[in-house]
Amino acid sequence: MRRAEAPARVGPVAVLAFLYASLAVRASPSTPAWSSDTFPNPKLSPERCGRSVAGNVCDPDSVLDRASQDRLEGLIKDIAAGVDPYALHDCAGKQQGYTIGVAVAARMSTSSGESLPESARAFAQAVHDAWGVGDRACNDGLLVFLALEQRQVYVSTGAAAAKALPDSAVTATVAASLPLLRAGDTGGALSQLLVDLGLGLAGAPPPEPRDSWLGRILDFSGLGFLAVVAGALFRNAFKAHRRTRDLAACRAQLDAIRQEQAALRTREWSMPKTCPICLEGLREEGKRDDEEGDGEGGDGERGSGSRRESSSRGEDGGERNPRDQRRSPPGEDAQALLSSSSDKRKPMTL
Repeated sequence: MRRAEAPARVGPVAVLAFLYASLAVRASPSTPAWSSDTFPNPKLSPERCGRSVAGNVCDPDSVLDRASQDRLEGLIKDIAAGVDPYALHDCAGKQQGYTIGVAVAARMSTSSGESLPESARAFAQAVHDAWGVGDRACNDGLLVFLALEQRQVYVSTGAAAAKALPDSAVTATVAASLPLLRAGDTGGALSQLLVDLGLGLAGAPPPEPRDSWLGRILDFSGLGFLAVVAGALFRNAFKAHRRTRDLAACRAQLDAIRQEQAALRTREWSMPKTCPICLEGLREEGKRDDEEGDGEGGDGERGSGSRRESSSRGEDGGERNPRDQRRSPPGEDAQALLSSSSDKRKPMTL
């Protein structure tokens, strides 16, 4: 079938993400590569496509299980019938749904000098024509092609389908299915892709783009990269916490040492001290008083009596307390001072 408009092509971002994704490929390395000429037609050779009856899904390498193949067939029938939430469209004056075909291969053949995306595009367009997907009157068919081992996906659209579903919407729709493809859920990814294509043909907005910077990190590095980053951040945070804790402990110890030093300085300056020189002076004064008393004789008695009499009165002529009239000899005063000092401190040699 010849189409009036070139088919839509998935965007380069989605293609690269699928190329670098880690997929679980079920086909063996010895699986032959299919060309568009040798790839079977599910309407003419359903057995070669892994189906028991004619349909719209061909999986000759059994990439999908039987349940996934049946689910795809059911979705294609609902979209063609315009079952809600899908919609019909006008085709040459009549209302009908869009027709979708699904071709799944483990490997596709490539031409020399041709890139994998270019090979996928040529393969999908050739199979689209060979199967005759869509109505000739309005060219409203779509073909979804998946080459699993080579990590290529391509959506070929006819002219009417391309008007309802522009290239940007096809790119967003394919990108939305990539996470399931990376997880190894090929059947689930193709089912989601058909649902989003049917909704887009019915006028629904395309799926939310997942090509954010966070999405690219998840695409190329996976959760392992995030785990490494999270571990490094946790390690740095733990080290910073430990340094803060050790610094606080050191400051507390330093403050305690400073407080002890201040307390020691205070006790040192308030400690009483004894002056040996002062004690020596008191002893010499006591000796002189004893010698003078022995040399005076009788005059000394009178002098002593005169002193006692004069001392009994104060300078102002009043009577003094008899207790104050008693005076200890100078030697006794010095000895008393020595005894008092020796009770409090260690004996000292004068």
